[in-house]
Amino acid sequence: MSSEALWGDGTRLPEIDLEDFTVDEKNFREKCEHFFQGNQSLESYDLDVSFSLELYFDILDLSKFSLRQAADNSIWNRLAVQVVPDFVVKRWPPLGGIYPKDHFWAKPQRNWLKSLWWYVHLSLQHTNGTSNRDETKITLLNGSTDSIQAVVERPGPGGFRVDFCREVMGRLGKHEIDVNMLKKIMKLNTAKVCLVEPSLYGCGVVGYVDSLIVAIS
Repeated sequence: MSSEALWGDGTRLPEIDLEDFTVDEKNFREKCEHFFQGNQSLESYDLDVSFSLELYFDILDLSKFSLRQAADNSIWNRLAVQVVPDFVVKRWPPLGGIYPKDHFWAKPQRNWLKSLWWYVHLSLQHTNGTSNRDETKITLLNGSTDSIQAVVERPGPGGFRVDFCREVMGRLGKHEIDVNMLKKIMKLNTAKVCLVEPSLYGCGVVGYVDSLIVAIS
């Protein structure tokens, strides 16, 4: 059954049917339960940051969860609507009695689970070629809900430029730019990337990001 059919009028969440879950889905729910039991006081962007890191590094096994799967909207819709809707609602409660369907299934880039996973993936910082969770966390803590929208909802022609996004978010983590500048950089990139490939720019992605910062300054 489609997410739209399960959703109905949006006045109540679809029922959770544990017997219908795969082993992986049961594990996913159990790990989410463990996280939320230990982080009940977190709200808003603080919840986004903590849960996104847990989702990316711990809840989903990166050795088994591929980029192809991460780009599959049906997987995220299934998780948000049928497996953990009661946890998604902790971040996106009903407004006027109606649950915000965009963050569950209606708009792929706003599916809360999908947007958080990609937010970490596109912000990932490395030390000596190895992903650094602590440095990534520092980077995310300098962001806001607006930075999630700016990074995840602006893939540009041909999809995400992962190295470009990580370089920009790294500048945010180092306080070289703020969230308002980040939004302007991502907007300008959307226009320029049609003509300029960041990786082929003079001095590569670093030089390309430098040029965007100069352009908006």
